Amino acid sequence: MRRLINGILWLIGLVVVLIGYFTVPVGRFTLYQHTMRIAQTEPAQELGRELGEAGHALKERAVNEWEAHTADAGEPPE
Repeated sequence: MRRLINGILWLIGLVVVLIGYFTVPVGRFTLYQHTMRIAQTEPAQELGRELGEAGHALKERAVNEWEAHTADAGEPPE
């Protein structure tokens, strides 16, 4: 019962924070609008591209290591 009440209170808190994020103005814009304006700047766009490239390189490295690991293991026993 305590977990249920805790979950409901957490959900209510999340809803309040989201409503504030999307509707309460901070200066001329809401926090959401500030976030979108920052994300449209060239440095933020460059960061996004670099993060995408780093993620792709990390994925390739993980796949290569996995394939090397499974190749070293040999055939599974029957």
